[in-house]
Amino acid sequence: MSDLLHIALWNIDLQGNEERTVSCWEWLDRQERDRAACFRFEDDRRRFLLRHAAYRQILGRAFNRSGRELQFASGHHGKPFLAGVVSSPRLEFSTSHSGDRALLAVATGGVIGVDIERLRPEIIDAALLEQTLTPEEIAAYENLQAEARTRDFFRVWTRKESVLKAAGVGLSVRPRDFSVAIAQGVLGLWSVFDLDVGPAYAATVAADRPDCVIEEHAWDWH
Repeated sequence: MSDLLHIALWNIDLQGNEERTVSCWEWLDRQERDRAACFRFEDDRRRFLLRHAAYRQILGRAFNRSGRELQFASGHHGKPFLAGVVSSPRLEFSTSHSGDRALLAVATGGVIGVDIERLRPEIIDAALLEQTLTPEEIAAYENLQAEARTRDFFRVWTRKESVLKAAGVGLSVRPRDFSVAIAQGVLGLWSVFDLDVGPAYAATVAADRPDCVIEEHAWDWH
């Protein structure tokens, strides 16, 4: 097997109109429909429907299955997989969503994790910094120019979350318990790759090898 890992990354716009949103119901299974029905706010329901319908369509193609028949399951720490689906070479996927964007990454023969966060400077305070960053990272953050702090904080956050998702450790490891460099690079067994998904977001994909080809796609609802 080649050491070069191919990752297909799908950028999904969650700002669909009513017609598009209604059409998504038919893609979901009963459990997903029940979850969608429980949302209090219509915007949250719309985003849920759109991303889950897109996940099913993309993964159905990737695994050569009917997207409507896919059964999602999760591991001990919540890492998702498809129940009853075996592929050779092995395909792995990771998802993330924030605001009106969702990401789905699919890799052949490797282990990956993806994370996206909408830039929200108003939520950054001392408590969040202590929960997310190591003391060294907090010092580096405080030495940044004010206008650079928001993007760099969320960049570090998405790097950590993508590694935690790839490792499948869930909440058993806290983001502040390990460090990532302000510069893109390798964290132990994991390599992190920053993604450009628009000025209002930070996003990162983590992989179990340093040599990756990332093919980025904008999901086309038509």
